[in-house]
Amino acid sequence: MIIHPNEIIFMTMKNLLLIISISLFTVLSHGQITDFEKFKQQREKEMNQFEQKVNREMDSLRTAHDKAFAKMLEGNWKREDLFPSKPASEKPKPTAPPVFKPDDKQDVIQDVIQDVSQGRSEGASQELPQDLPEDLPEELAFNKAFQFQNESLFGNEWKMIMIASQWPTLKGSPDPSSITAYWKSCSEKEYDLMLAYFNYQKSEFGLSDWGVYQMVQAVAKNNFSSKNNQNLFLWFTLVQMGYDARIMYGENQIVLTLPFNDMLFGKSYFEFNGHNYFILEEKSPSSLYTYTSQHESAKNLFSLAIAPGAKFPEKWTDRGFDFKFNRNTEHVTLPYLTYRTTFDATIPQTELDYYFGQPLPASFKDRLHKALDAKLQSCGSEREQVRYLYALVCQSIPYKTDQDQFHYEKFCIPEEVLAYPFADCEDRTFLLNALVTELVGVETIGLNYPGHVAMAVRLKEQKNTDAIIQYNGNDYIYCDPTYIGADVGMMPETYRGVKPVVIR
Repeated sequence: MIIHPNEIIFMTMKNLLLIISISLFTVLSHGQITDFEKFKQQREKEMNQFEQKVNREMDSLRTAHDKAFAKMLEGNWKREDLFPSKPASEKPKPTAPPVFKPDDKQDVIQDVIQDVSQGRSEGASQELPQDLPEDLPEELAFNKAFQFQNESLFGNEWKMIMIASQWPTLKGSPDPSSITAYWKSCSEKEYDLMLAYFNYQKSEFGLSDWGVYQMVQAVAKNNFSSKNNQNLFLWFTLVQMGYDARIMYGENQIVLTLPFNDMLFGKSYFEFNGHNYFILEEKSPSSLYTYTSQHESAKNLFSLAIAPGAKFPEKWTDRGFDFKFNRNTEHVTLPYLTYRTTFDATIPQTELDYYFGQPLPASFKDRLHKALDAKLQSCGSEREQVRYLYALVCQSIPYKTDQDQFHYEKFCIPEEVLAYPFADCEDRTFLLNALVTELVGVETIGLNYPGHVAMAVRLKEQKNTDAIIQYNGNDYIYCDPTYIGADVGMMPETYRGVKPVVIR
């Protein structure tokens, strides 16, 4: 093939133009990237400056709040008389449960219950602000700032912060002057990273309000030998985390009080600004002094609601149940999460509807379905399924009062009931209610009698001999898991004609 010289010149010119075009595009592109990078860097600089400005303003506001609170602490205190501990029930429970006798006559009973459910404040645990910046290498920053001690937080491996050497303590006897001096000393510390640590742990372990209190209390106990310094550390930390914690003093003691949106039984408390502040310690002076205002950051009440995302090690304990059902011998194994029940045991005693309506953790529900679904399906009707669960609880758990088992009155969360060898009337009811509502899916109500707790179930199938409780226009069949030897629909003579209070 012969190429004309003019074609060679044309091709050379074409290639030259192509090279020039590519070079020019590269230069222009490089200029555009450089400009974009400059723009990006400028924007990042502006954002950092803005963030620093906001942080300075927040620090300034926080400092102003700390100073204003310290000024208030200097002189605005008043005496408060404490209300005595409120018992959960005025009437003691029977030392032995009622026993069904075949010749007991079971008449149809129509008990009309007024709609006077025990009231409780609505709302779950409030979200607290997370002080930890997203780009902060948390553990590295914590490790550089603090010393740690390997501990266990309800089974979880936990690096507990050791801060005693860096933290102020009370100087002198408790009074407005020494407490104010303590607050000032703490507020002058760079405590942001300490708060970030607690908020980080709260998120890591999925802690509820009560879990946060347990965590900070553990840190206080392991860092300070004096009870007064423990309570002061708890107070400062919880206030800065946004909780409406308060301290009181009297008879040379510092006492911590916490506001709950639930009534706590067996705990002394005082009323202030429409809230009940409870003393969680067993012993305290009957008359104490507290301040008349509160820090601007401290607005959140404590809730006993259990965080759905709470984390516990996957260590399960099995409990076997042997009972008779329709003349057959049954054996069922129910598991419970060991460390979760340990946490549940620390929750202070509160109102019955907290336990009766307690949502079951997802992992516990899964285990219940695996253990019981097949057995319940073989029972057939809803009534037979309820009877099966009734027999399981009524026959398999020995009865004993809380005073005999724990030496004090104690209500148990349904899963927690499995962790103890005995159960009284309300704990049997809490467990049976949880099993029935989750596994059978029928509607229930709790029944609070003087000195006794039972339940009733709304079923399609009724018998002429069933004891019926009418509530809100519906019939509920009486169901008492403490009536030994009885069946669903049978009521002890003691409670016939007595109108209980409904628990929802």
